[in-house]
Amino acid sequence: MSDASEIVEFDTKDFDCEGIQYLKADLGDSSDYDAYLGIVPGKFLADIYLKYGSKLLQGNVRAFLSVRGKVNKGIRNTIINSPENFFTYNNGIAIVARSIGFSADNTRITHFKDLQIINGGQTTASLANAIIRKEDKKGMDNLFVPMKLTVLNVDNDMSEEEVERYNNITKTISKCANCQNPVSDADFFSNHPFHVMMEKLSQKVLAPPVAGKPYQTRWFYERSRGKWEQEQMKLTQAQRKTFCEKSPKNQVVKKEKLAKCLNTIRMNPHQVCQSSAINFNRFADYVEELYDKSKDSINEVFFKKGICSVIMFDELDVMINKSEWYPKGGDKAQIVPYTIAKLISILPKDADLDWVTIWNKQTLYPALANELIRLAFDTQKFLTKQAGGGLVRTISRTLAVWDDYKKVPFELSDEFIKSLVSQKEIKTTEAAAKRAHKFNSNIEASVEIFNLGADYWMRVYNELLKENVLSYGDLDFIKSIATRFIAKMVLPSSAQCKRLLKIVSNVEDKGYVMP
Repeated sequence: MSDASEIVEFDTKDFDCEGIQYLKADLGDSSDYDAYLGIVPGKFLADIYLKYGSKLLQGNVRAFLSVRGKVNKGIRNTIINSPENFFTYNNGIAIVARSIGFSADNTRITHFKDLQIINGGQTTASLANAIIRKEDKKGMDNLFVPMKLTVLNVDNDMSEEEVERYNNITKTISKCANCQNPVSDADFFSNHPFHVMMEKLSQKVLAPPVAGKPYQTRWFYERSRGKWEQEQMKLTQAQRKTFCEKSPKNQVVKKEKLAKCLNTIRMNPHQVCQSSAINFNRFADYVEELYDKSKDSINEVFFKKGICSVIMFDELDVMINKSEWYPKGGDKAQIVPYTIAKLISILPKDADLDWVTIWNKQTLYPALANELIRLAFDTQKFLTKQAGGGLVRTISRTLAVWDDYKKVPFELSDEFIKSLVSQKEIKTTEAAAKRAHKFNSNIEASVEIFNLGADYWMRVYNELLKENVLSYGDLDFIKSIATRFIAKMVLPSSAQCKRLLKIVSNVEDKGYVMP
């Protein structure tokens, strides 16, 4: 579901469309949602996507996967050469909306609130892409798209139970409907708050300029497949060049790759050597626990360390490939995670890698690079011996092999040991980052409450006064937030916000609907 600040609401006439022809399904009195079949003009679909972009795809497991895929090439070919046949050839789109409105004669749908394209994002983006590139040679006057619409008929301010229901229905429909391009478990997990937070951090945290470049860059966290390409769709050639300079393709980090690298430094190489899907599922368990127990730990320091793990993984991969002892077509995919995990497992007590230097230099420092490649040679010999003529990729997936490798002695060099930093120093930095993140989150809550305005909170106060569901103290507190703070252009404190949100939660549990 979209965040409240991102809810899209519009009339079809805003896009020169008289409305959507529809047929309502008779689902019986027991259904708690409405369903419709419709015929959507392709131009209208492209226009709303060009205006709102990925806000329409928050419930979709994928962003646009580019025109290079087999399915999308077919969509593009039909748009260019046979637009009049698009309705017949295309599977159509599936949409979920909170509510809709109709024309005066009830023959067309003319209004949408929180429209989410949960299946058909590729179709929609391909239409928009054709307009941008001026490839719709025959025009879209005769191009129509089949539509299946589910309307959940929910209020603006939903309770936690309603939010969960809304999310579950959206996710279930998306999972059942997405069959044009293969969908992985990682795709369905992309809307977890962890990945949303990582995406926001990737937009906020800039990497220092390196390699003689005078500008900072960002590591683009792609929680939805194809998002990096999708964000360039509406850009001019000059804007696209600037975008790629700031967010270069070699700094796009897919969530599956992050899962692999973080699981490696968490010393689970046997899981990393499994399929990407299995490893991601193991990583998802860790993410769920981390978010539930300490979501403030997912901050700038956490993000930087995650990127550093990616840098280490990729650079070791390259170094191994260039080594004389490595046979071409060898077992690099297994040697890399086992080597990194082994090195971290044998670090001296109260010592850690210098993650700050890796981030600042955007590359491995010499002492670490030398130690990794030296250890990688031992890793290769160990895994080959364990396989005994069999496949390294098979035996590397077992916990028993990893346990055996942890017991193999390896003497760290003096140079490497000198390069390590104190665990105490790192924990101090992480604790400070956690406090800063919590502080910033509290500020954001204060701003959100403030932006609703004094009139809004006075309206809540007056309605609750009539409902007689709150104590005098709680009622007076709501009134004081409106009159003594917001009306005087003062942000409520963190403690005041927590109390206000607790009061709101309590009255919602009793059935009150916030305006």
